[in-house]
Amino acid sequence: MSHMHWDHIMGFPFFGPAYIPGKPHPHPCCHSELEHAFRRQQDPPSFPVPFSQLAATIEFVHMVPGKARDVGGVQVTPNLQFHSGRLVWLRFERGGKSFVYNTDSEHKLEDNKETKRIVAFFRGADLVIFDAMYSLADAVSVKADWGHSSNVVGVELCQMRARRSWRCFIMSRRTTIPRSRASSRRAAGSKS
Repeated sequence: MSHMHWDHIMGFPFFGPAYIPGKPHPHPCCHSELEHAFRRQQDPPSFPVPFSQLAATIEFVHMVPGKARDVGGVQVTPNLQFHSGRLVWLRFERGGKSFVYNTDSEHKLEDNKETKRIVAFFRGADLVIFDAMYSLADAVSVKADWGHSSNVVGVELCQMRARRSWRCFIMSRRTTIPRSRASSRRAAGSKS
């Protein structure tokens, strides 16, 4: 679990495997309050099924940033990152394959020490899932220090050290597109 913001935990009450009796379900996290947050969001009036009625074996695996730990046969390494509240990225490794889950993080390439730390964490990853919430223009101007990155920064970081593939994800479709580009897309018949 990267962090405890509501947009990252609110889907858990709808997670089907949580209702399967005896099914083990580990949650690696660096947040001592995570279990409380999960339980609280299922209290009335927020949700009709209390956390205590989940049939699966829910385990909150407390981790220390920078220290790998085996979770269900997978090596998981958390690393602290800039975002409001305590945020970690997670690196998962098993059988010589690895991927990095890098969500809700703001990377500033002008900070060489921080860039080297990020690149080291991405080094050799087969897949990097990267937060590209903002356009580059928004990330460096009106939304600077809001805790998210752009696809351009993601490409730069992944080209430095990711081995095979990277994917950007965007949670908000509200990015700044210059009027001239938007107009030319409409003129060309683009549906984007």
